[in-house]
Amino acid sequence: MTGSHNLQMYWLESGEGRSMEPFPFAYNIKEDRWAPAHDTFLLPPEFGAQVGHHNTIGEWNQACMDCHTTFARPRFVDGLEFDSHVVEFGISCEACHSGGEEHIAANRNPLRRYAKHLGEEGDDTMVDPMKLDGPRATLACGQCHSIWGFRSVEDKLAWNREGTQFQPGDDKLVLRWMMEPTMADASEELRKELQNYNAGYFDNRFWSDGMVRVTGREMNGVVESPCFEGGEYSCMSCHEMHPDDPKPEVLDAWRAGQMRTDHGNTNQDCLQCHETIAQDISAHTFHAPESVGSSCYDCHMPHTSYGLLRGVRSHQVSSPTSRESIDTGRPNACNLCHLDETLEWTADYLHNWYGQEKPDFEADDRNIAAAINWLLKGDAGQRAVVTWNMSRPEAQAASGTDWMYPVLSLNLNDPYAAVRFITYSTLRDLPGMSDFEYEYVGDEAVTRPRVKVAYEKWFNEIKPKDHVFDSSTLLQPNGLFQPGEVARMLELRDDRPIFLAE
Repeated sequence: MTGSHNLQMYWLESGEGRSMEPFPFAYNIKEDRWAPAHDTFLLPPEFGAQVGHHNTIGEWNQACMDCHTTFARPRFVDGLEFDSHVVEFGISCEACHSGGEEHIAANRNPLRRYAKHLGEEGDDTMVDPMKLDGPRATLACGQCHSIWGFRSVEDKLAWNREGTQFQPGDDKLVLRWMMEPTMADASEELRKELQNYNAGYFDNRFWSDGMVRVTGREMNGVVESPCFEGGEYSCMSCHEMHPDDPKPEVLDAWRAGQMRTDHGNTNQDCLQCHETIAQDISAHTFHAPESVGSSCYDCHMPHTSYGLLRGVRSHQVSSPTSRESIDTGRPNACNLCHLDETLEWTADYLHNWYGQEKPDFEADDRNIAAAINWLLKGDAGQRAVVTWNMSRPEAQAASGTDWMYPVLSLNLNDPYAAVRFITYSTLRDLPGMSDFEYEYVGDEAVTRPRVKVAYEKWFNEIKPKDHVFDSSTLLQPNGLFQPGEVARMLELRDDRPIFLAE
């Protein structure tokens, strides 16, 4: 099995040596249901319907096992056959703490064990990522949580035979290098290597400016953050894997993101370094101190990545701009909270507060809410991320929810199963919609009729009778769609095939 607390994939013997093949259904833990495996990933509809990425013998051996097991060796044989070896099916202690043979031998002596438990210097027979410097601590996680490739065929063959030669505590990856499509300081050799990968490889992993857009690849974002340059910032600045406090309420909160329990998933993760901002955070944020607008994470690491049927925080620390949304299509932090506002509205505030130069806007960016633009005109990844952000209580409080019902209803017919699932999950959790029934797995003949049912349920049973809707949400004042505008924007939709390789 691969996966744990969100989604589980199961693998079976294929009859081709030690090659594995996937069970065709995946288990969604939150929903307590099974679904076709290709409908649980953000795949083009035509891709999922074929024998494709998630239905191939050997996929586990040549990709998944690299990070979902400990010290894997793929050992390709021929055709579909692998003779793969692993130390353990799963991520064991040695994956993060290096080899255990010396540790076990040293601690057979009970006196040493108790001395180490009671002392403060720790045990140098094992690596503790919490005690490493920033780059090495990050690499201990980034050996898996990154997008990486091989410099040469020889290195790929060596990996195939021997597996990773990296040990936690090392200061560089062995046989591999971490990819960034916009490495300004890359060597000429590295630039040539980057050119060997096709554009689709990067499009399915990065936004056009090089920021990662898929989960599980967080190191690529961390090392591009200005905080990383100081040498102290790492994954361990915000996360911990083994909390000291065993109280159930502490562990329940910790499981959501393995955040450091001594900081309580608060601004302290950032303010431990940015002490001057801590003295008067509202002077920096222009929001009330306890509001989400004063959350360091929400402004500087918004949910612009995708994975496991949800939005995920970007791990590249950056400041929100309206320019990023124009140039890359990436939703900015301001409009992921103020979903009902336009890009120009955001630009006005960022100009007045921080002196940012205002870009030139097209008519839709001046007159139509940014979220509507992304939902109707964006690619499948944008639609998934924005729809998920509409489920956040913080965004609902800032934007209101009355306008969301019709837009989400329209999105129930999205061609991508993953987008339909997120849309239904968001819509179902809005007031009055808990009893709305919808099956996201199916073709247009199944999903299209439910669009009308959902919209009519909202219009006839839930919509406030005296509410006047803003034209920026593509609704007429009475809540009916502006049909010509909706059709026009759908004609502009980015329909290029998207496969976000989480």
